[in-house]
Amino acid sequence: MPYFSQDTIFNAINQLSNIKYIGGKQGNIDTLPIYLFLSKLGINSDTWIDSTKLYSNKDLGQKIIYELGGCFDLEIEEVETQWCLFFTRFSESNRQFYNPKSNFNQIFSRVKDTIDNSISDHLLEKGKEKNYRLKNVFFKNILNMYEQKYPLDALSVWLYRSYEFEEENVNIRQIREYFYEDYKINYDLAKKLFNLQESIILKFSKEKTKAEEYRQYLNIDKLVKFTQKQDKSSNINQEYKIQLASDSTYLNNYMKFDQNKLYSLLEKHKQLILTGVPGTGKSFLIDQLSAKYQETVKIQFHQNYSYQDFVIGKTIKNNSVEYVEGILIQLLRKIEQDQKNKDKHKYLLVIDEINRGNISAIFGELLYALDRDKTINIILGDSGDTYPIFIPENLHIVGTMNTADRSIALVDFAIRRRFLFIEMQPDYELIDQLSTFNDQHLLGDFLQKINNNIKHYFNTEDYQIGHSYFIKSLETKGKFYNWISEDLYEIIQYKIIPMLVEYAHGDKSVIPNILGKKIYLTSPSELEESIKEFLNEDTKD
Repeated sequence: MPYFSQDTIFNAINQLSNIKYIGGKQGNIDTLPIYLFLSKLGINSDTWIDSTKLYSNKDLGQKIIYELGGCFDLEIEEVETQWCLFFTRFSESNRQFYNPKSNFNQIFSRVKDTIDNSISDHLLEKGKEKNYRLKNVFFKNILNMYEQKYPLDALSVWLYRSYEFEEENVNIRQIREYFYEDYKINYDLAKKLFNLQESIILKFSKEKTKAEEYRQYLNIDKLVKFTQKQDKSSNINQEYKIQLASDSTYLNNYMKFDQNKLYSLLEKHKQLILTGVPGTGKSFLIDQLSAKYQETVKIQFHQNYSYQDFVIGKTIKNNSVEYVEGILIQLLRKIEQDQKNKDKHKYLLVIDEINRGNISAIFGELLYALDRDKTINIILGDSGDTYPIFIPENLHIVGTMNTADRSIALVDFAIRRRFLFIEMQPDYELIDQLSTFNDQHLLGDFLQKINNNIKHYFNTEDYQIGHSYFIKSLETKGKFYNWISEDLYEIIQYKIIPMLVEYAHGDKSVIPNILGKKIYLTSPSELEESIKEFLNEDTKD
């Protein structure tokens, strides 16, 4: 099982050492690690928590403090004093230990006292009977303590320097995901608190880096007071293992609406429609959802799609007119046969671009069958024979609708009453979790500003651009992607700009109004500079 290599840990220490404390009073230097301590214990800005409950789990508290600054080996060393060096003190020429006279068993109480007596003024609101919650502006108070933001990647390596990973080929995005969940910090808050630019190339070793080695690197090896443990039978190492989400699940963990939630809604309501502008992941989500069904049937409505295609129609065969069952009847007959064979398969019918067809004409009397409690009899051929149609519980129906296409008539109210409607919005956070441009997190802000300008110029949200234009991961099953200038230039020039011109009915003057003149005329080599300049302009909102 791999551990972070010594070089990786030393690189992290170097980066953390570059951040200078500028907060004045020396006692406030540990504001950030104290916040992380509180956050992992469960405090937040929304809910009051009793201090007794907050500090009730001493074992967890000591584990957090060890992650933040423990400079000894839990398995082989018994520390006495000067063992806890928070990462915020790495920049000090004379390393200052947190509570230098406290041993490991005393440290939890010392941190609690510090929070109650000093740090709480910067981080916490105090309610009645020692109830706490985070101040709304706590992150601003943290940022005021340091010259610049701490790099999240370096911090994560330091926090998990003693951990064993259960899988190989771990990447930094998986480490970040684990950190967000572990310390109960969402992406928006992380973006405010930390430098999210990727700063470390992870390397691994089969052997754990000894605390003695990074004590020497920090020039504190002669300061930490410890003795060798006599009893080494502890299973402490079992508590320091990390199982990370694999790349195949990484994308779903960041999507605001995943296939599990979609499936849950279908189980309950049986039919829904995904709406949104192009590129918001509707098709991708349905492709993932399909894995939960024994069979998925996909069709696409268009202006010439008819009742004859969907339900039943006439065709000429051998010089005579015959009735041919449409896609829905064929699917219902197959499900009916499964039920006779006592199979409990589940089926998914996907109707892409459902609003492009004349829905009332395509469904005909079968609109009433969508109520799921009615049997509708349709006539099969000139003989007058009827076929009873009842849409079974194990058939779920999903439609997609592109809200940017204004040439399409409004969806029939009869359909709206019988389907859930779920709007897929551009997800700027997802872009920054899965994509960079020249190793920088610019694209989430870039698309958000483009869409703000689109809403201002066209006076509608229906022409916005979806996040998938900037996420190659939708094609590569969650793999992270770093855009190079030439590839991103092609997306902007040959996909986004033509779409904007089409929205403006051929008027190319729309381009500088939305993208800025420099991006429109830029070259691939100048694209990064042009985007940064565009982001610094006043946003039209």
